[in-house]
Amino acid sequence: MLRLPMPIIVGFLLSTIQWQLGKTDICDSTFARRVGHYIWRWVCQDALKNRFLEYAALGRPGAQDMTRLSFAKMCKDTKGLTDEKLTFIDLDIIFTRAIGGDKTLTFDTFQTALKMMAKSKYGNDSDVNVQNIKDLILA
Repeated sequence: MLRLPMPIIVGFLLSTIQWQLGKTDICDSTFARRVGHYIWRWVCQDALKNRFLEYAALGRPGAQDMTRLSFAKMCKDTKGLTDEKLTFIDLDIIFTRAIGGDKTLTFDTFQTALKMMAKSKYGNDSDVNVQNIKDLILA
């Protein structure tokens, strides 16, 4: 099976939409912008999952869940994540709340932790703020 890099696939899909609509600029169409947005969210979600697994595997090759130590390492490596509103102590509390009674953070509970981080850093957990947290992690 041929595996293509994500930018090539996204570029192909966006250029196909552009051709179908007869537009020279992809931003001329609201429909194309919406489709591009959903494709971008899909690509970002895949990249976020890969980043999550990258840190989950620290010290535990092949691990599918994140320990407190790997979560702290990811937060420390993420530039711009911590400030006076979101400190490392807050992140430790967020980890504890997200895991509930478990010892590790799955990708689903990681999504919950992202919402808690957005609420702590920006005041609410709107989709835009959660996306800002994801962008910081992926940068």
